[in-house]
Amino acid sequence: VARILGAVGGVAHVLVDDVDDDKFGVSARVESSSSSSSSALTSVSTSTLWDFEKRVSLDVEVGESCFVTIWLDQIIPHVSLVALSSTDRAAKIAAAEFLHAVTLLMVGRNARRWSPEAGDHAREATPFHKLYQKLFPVILELAIDAEPVTKTLFSALATQLIRWFTRNQAREAAETMALLDAIVEGLKWKDRRDLCAGLAAECLKWSVRSLGAEDLSAGRGGRGNASASVSAANNVAVNVSSLLRRLFAFQTHPDPNRRLGAVVALRLCLNELRQFPEHAEAHALEILETSLRILRLAERDPPGAGAAEAGTLLAR
Repeated sequence: VARILGAVGGVAHVLVDDVDDDKFGVSARVESSSSSSSSALTSVSTSTLWDFEKRVSLDVEVGESCFVTIWLDQIIPHVSLVALSSTDRAAKIAAAEFLHAVTLLMVGRNARRWSPEAGDHAREATPFHKLYQKLFPVILELAIDAEPVTKTLFSALATQLIRWFTRNQAREAAETMALLDAIVEGLKWKDRRDLCAGLAAECLKWSVRSLGAEDLSAGRGGRGNASASVSAANNVAVNVSSLLRRLFAFQTHPDPNRRLGAVVALRLCLNELRQFPEHAEAHALEILETSLRILRLAERDPPGAGAAEAGTLLAR
């Protein structure tokens, strides 16, 4: 613990709540942050835990056959704020590396847990679900950070998380939906729009690609394997529908920034859907309907909003 605090450096006091934190501390820094990153910063609350139960632990060997369990739940919100807003480069990078390691730790432990192969029972959230809900927006914000080390770490991590969570065979798994919600919500921010749109297309591609890689060969094996392939195809279709349903909701939102973000993401998703005609045909009418509704809603947008032009390109 002493080494961790020493590595953080001069801002180690941020790891502990101050008595006057609401007046002079974290809240003041959050309020003074730029509007483009306000969503991630305001979601990082250092005065409350992200989960009321202890979830993330690390066993440290302190002697022969003697281990000490260190719980990391209380420190994660503080480290997230340091990684997002610290002006000390060394502290920012150390906090970012800590968050990167904690994320991999949680994903790895989830992978070792037993889980149902598919069906409604697989929707049950894993122990890290509440932490993921807070952590995923932070990861997306750090993926576009001005610090090159942080940006490199978390842009790659965001892509890896998409490929990992969309390969599950569960129907609308809680962690997958939390990641999709964070991606879709990030589309409304101008600086995060391109990243989130690319991740949305990556999610669709890997959801369908997992079917083509695994279950296409299973369908050739016989009647029993064919039924398994149909079941997996339904699960993949549910993941694709979950993503498109969220984009459709943003396309009809009164906020032009949300509509513009949804259109940018949907255009990239259409490039992937064209490679799989069966999925493109299943959602073609919905895409056309929402595209036409965008044009109608854009009539009341302020000049230069961009949603009308983007909607026109999508309708074509």
